[in-house]
Amino acid sequence: MHHRTGTHGSFGTIQRSYAAGAVDPIFEFDENTGFGGLIGANGENSQPGGTVRNSFAVAAVYGGLPEGAGLSGVSNGPILNSFFDVLATGQTDCVAVHQIPAVTKCTAVNKTGNQEDYFFKKQNPPLKGWDFSHIWQEAEGHLPILRGFEPGFQQ
Repeated sequence: MHHRTGTHGSFGTIQRSYAAGAVDPIFEFDENTGFGGLIGANGENSQPGGTVRNSFAVAAVYGGLPEGAGLSGVSNGPILNSFFDVLATGQTDCVAVHQIPAVTKCTAVNKTGNQEDYFFKKQNPPLKGWDFSHIWQEAEGHLPILRGFEPGFQQ
């Protein structure tokens, strides 16, 4: 399988992270592969995936279902308290393919364009659980940035 946005193995955790930019597949996909705004595959070939927690995607995902999804192309592991921006990603589903049953607690935001700044505010989930004292910083009019970087760095 090929995943443009990367593969997450079966024992790790992706947490308090996000992806912005664009995902543009360069491979052909079938019903068992996929790509997403944050990760391509969370486990693959019917193997369990790791955990994705307190994360979000605002990356534009080119291509449509069944291959593309807002957060993960393939997910065989739990997705907890994670989000994706419907208008930014261009996708309506969190996950494109489940090869094995997995818990998915993923929320779509900005379905109508009235929440464009949702992820700019640290009081909104999943950002409530992020460390804004030591790791992240708010930047007015921007997504959160790592301390030490200037606002707009990810643009």
